[in-house]
Amino acid sequence: MEADFAGIVEKVYENSALVAITDYDTKTDRMNIQDLQNKTVVSLSKMKLKPRATKGA
Repeated sequence: MEADFAGIVEKVYENSALVAITDYDTKTDRMNIQDLQNKTVVSLSKMKLKPRATKGA
């Protein structure tokens, strides 16, 4: 991955998590995302929490 991406954690392991990628830079990472089938494993220490947008606000 060349740029940051956003995703939803599907499963947590001891030091990492399986992430379903939901938002990414289509200009630089389209082929990478297709190769990964929209999923990747990420180290827990490398993750950043992004607050969800509230509906109706």
